[in-house]
Amino acid sequence: MKKKAELTLEEQTHRTRLRDLYCGIFVVAIFVWVLQFVLGGLANLAAPHLNFYGATALTLIANALAVFLPFFVYQKLRRDPVLPLFREKPQSEHFVLHTLFGILAVSGITLALAGLTDRLLSFLEGLGLHSTVTVPNLGDSLLQNVFYLLLSALLSSFSYEFAFRGIALNAMKGENRIAALLVSTVAFAFSDGHLYHIVIRLFVGFLLGSFYLRVRSFWCCMILHAASSAVLDFWWWISTKQEYAIIVNFLIILGLIFGIAAALCIFLSKKEWEPGSTPNKIAIKEIFTSFGIYVITGLLAFNLLVFTFSTDSDPADPLLQPVPEEDQIPPLHFDRDEEFEDYYNSEGN
Repeated sequence: MKKKAELTLEEQTHRTRLRDLYCGIFVVAIFVWVLQFVLGGLANLAAPHLNFYGATALTLIANALAVFLPFFVYQKLRRDPVLPLFREKPQSEHFVLHTLFGILAVSGITLALAGLTDRLLSFLEGLGLHSTVTVPNLGDSLLQNVFYLLLSALLSSFSYEFAFRGIALNAMKGENRIAALLVSTVAFAFSDGHLYHIVIRLFVGFLLGSFYLRVRSFWCCMILHAASSAVLDFWWWISTKQEYAIIVNFLIILGLIFGIAAALCIFLSKKEWEPGSTPNKIAIKEIFTSFGIYVITGLLAFNLLVFTFSTDSDPADPLLQPVPEEDQIPPLHFDRDEEFEDYYNSEGN
């Protein structure tokens, strides 16, 4: 039997530091979840006292701060500057073309995955596994729809790209870029527990991370994220309109084709990643020896099992309300006022 090689003190220190780095990103993502619950709850308390525009702005700002603040504090604790992130110049010679392909890729994939998630939930409903998914209030008029879409795209793209690409991915990429991409993608996808976000962000987050490692532009990634956010809002809007039901399946197929094709155009670029200081095998192994990934995964599983999925039917569903049987004799009922009113009316006649 081959004896396992013993690690030197330097190797053990390096692996411990790597494990702590990955664990730190997952823990900060959990703080994002907690802060979203706290700030979102405070915003919901104030929302009934505001009009649509004020309530929407307050809710979206609260969500953006919940994402921004934990990673900003994390960066300060690491004693790394923040401003260089916003001053990075794109490293790609054709970054405009890559950005256009990126917009098409994330938009198509977001649209396709939103539609497929909706179809999957409908299928599970038929099997008796019900789900509760919170859809944002997009407004009742076109002006309100546009206001929500633009503000949501702006705030979410800035906060999430600052957190998960600008801070998280940058902090890890020097060690191993594949591991950094995996950790930042999982943390990004699991950061709020929303069912649609999990599915979409696992794919779009991986694409955004790969795009950032190639182009190295926070602002370009922000544009891509804004496109994905706007398309998801558009899906929630169009999926509620019965008049557009006939074209929904066509949009899903179209989004899948163009999204994959555009993504391949980005991934097939010949630019090589800079080699990291840690081999792939060691870096990826340290991800799964970090307790952070199991905590955030357990939190997500608890949220889905308790608050999202259920085998109990929705009591608010009108189709599930009790219907009186035909020819059923109603229970005895006596009202003194009604009886005396009928008596004196009959006497007066």
